[in-house]
Amino acid sequence: MWKKAAAAFLDAIEKAGYFAMIYAGKSFSETQLDEKQLKPYALWVARYNSYLGRDAGIWQCTDKGKVNGISGNVDMNLAYVNYAALNNKMVKTIPTPPKEEKKLMKTEDANKIICVLQGRWNASTCQDEKKEVGRLADEVRVAAGMKKVNS
Repeated sequence: MWKKAAAAFLDAIEKAGYFAMIYAGKSFSETQLDEKQLKPYALWVARYNSYLGRDAGIWQCTDKGKVNGISGNVDMNLAYVNYAALNNKMVKTIPTPPKEEKKLMKTEDANKIICVLQGRWNASTCQDEKKEVGRLADEVRVAAGMKKVNS
């Protein structure tokens, strides 16, 4: 049921002139959706783990993040594609996996480091420190064969 409904819904969203993206938990997306049929659409995957274990444009890595000014836990996400810029241009993209031969670090290890850096970025009140933490996160992404998001 979900397989056909998801594709029809996303198609209707794009026909209306909007950028369509699917958000789902890792297990649900792999067992309840037809990923081949949904390949043209952006994917945002929730998996609260130390690694994502699959390709996605955005990874929601935890629901226990901390942000200054917000009491309680918040969801934390790692974006591998700048969807805001793409949405402004109304361009579809499909995240492509990095070429294996360029990786200096495992993607899982990079994602762990980036999650820690994102926590430091959120805790910082200094713009220079935030800029440096963003630069370091991009260096980790490059080492793992991913695209920069802070340049």
